[in-house]
Amino acid sequence: MRGRLSVPAWLISTVLHVLGLFLAAALTATAPRGAADEPVREIGIVLAQDTGEKREYFEAETPQGNADADDPAAAGSDDSGSSLSATPGKSESPLDAEDLLPDAPGAIPGAVADGLVGNAGQATRGTGANTMIGGSAKTKVFGVEGSGYKFVYVFDRSDSMSEPNGRPMSAAKAELVASLRNLDRTHQFQIIFFNHADPVVFNPTGQTGRLVFGDDANRSLAERFVAGVAPNGGTNPETALVMAVNMRPDVIFFLTDGQDLTLSTIDRVTRLNRGNAYINAIEFGAGPGSPNAMMLLLARRNNGQAGYVDTTSLRGE
Repeated sequence: MRGRLSVPAWLISTVLHVLGLFLAAALTATAPRGAADEPVREIGIVLAQDTGEKREYFEAETPQGNADADDPAAAGSDDSGSSLSATPGKSESPLDAEDLLPDAPGAIPGAVADGLVGNAGQATRGTGANTMIGGSAKTKVFGVEGSGYKFVYVFDRSDSMSEPNGRPMSAAKAELVASLRNLDRTHQFQIIFFNHADPVVFNPTGQTGRLVFGDDANRSLAERFVAGVAPNGGTNPETALVMAVNMRPDVIFFLTDGQDLTLSTIDRVTRLNRGNAYINAIEFGAGPGSPNAMMLLLARRNNGQAGYVDTTSLRGE
């Protein structure tokens, strides 16, 4: 009769210890984390102060808004809006933003989204005066800054921009021209003025919907074009915003005094943009205030900033 197979005690002990270690590791392992909610960007207030020599900006914290900042899940196909091409108007004296500065310190409050990424986010601090960052241009509109190589300005030209006393439209034109002066021939830009009808687009080449280079000649033509635009009609920004997004710029400066920006427009623009352009939203309002919920939502969903301008504080021409 054969004897039983003898297993060394040390082998049994080793096997038991190894099994124990595996069991302990399995019991103490941390379960995989789920997808965390995207943090909502905090909003700061930007106050402008005219010191007599230059305009200075100050930031202060403000409570977080309640607007939902999630992007739509689906990406739509590119749309193109209709447009009217406008040739430069007659030569007029250059617009000067300094003549339209607010009379009192802190007269131009605005809100800026923090925690941004990319060039536009990096350009949210500093003077914004003709600063070059690795070849890109840094410019601003009423203290709201952005940097890149391609810029589109989408400005309201509705009839309400003429009140009071034409100051809102004059100030918007002067600020646009001042912003263009921070560009050079290595950068590109486009200007779109909108009301309730077809947008009016800067078109020195006769090729609609194209960006133009920021050389001296084109900037001079742009100043003449801007000077020739007059307020008229109602407000519908959707077509102009779609046109701007389809030009694939780095930064869009959107300025309006209307309350006509809708959630459906924001959804459409955000889908088409796909995060390509930083969209900065600047609101004109009569009296102290801050950007409305729709302007904040447009900026947040497109990694931009939001600003507010009290038009009653603007100086006359």
